[in-house]
Amino acid sequence: MNECHFIGRLLWAPKFTENKSVPHAEFSLLVERQFKRANGTACTEGHRLEFEVWDTAAVAIAKCKQGELLIIDRASACRRMDDSMFFRVDKFSYQSTLFGQKNDKKTSDTVDG
Repeated sequence: MNECHFIGRLLWAPKFTENKSVPHAEFSLLVERQFKRANGTACTEGHRLEFEVWDTAAVAIAKCKQGELLIIDRASACRRMDDSMFFRVDKFSYQSTLFGQKNDKKTSDTVDG
């Protein structure tokens, strides 16, 4: 099994649905990669990654807002019928600080899917 870990910010609020009474949420994260070019110039590159989560973890993540920092502790890479890539989240944690701004009321939690 391929297991991945990511840290990124929600690009928009998660899309929450209940299919046959099973909660499900889909969301996108902006994950940044920092590197140096051959000439020594520091660069940052952002990538949009797609995720899905089920059951009680979907209910928890549906409460998150755009810009919140998510730490995906455990996810499996999957492919859809159209051959696009997404990650199924098994465990995540979050901290509600929007867009890197300091906030007096920080909350954090870890959820297993």
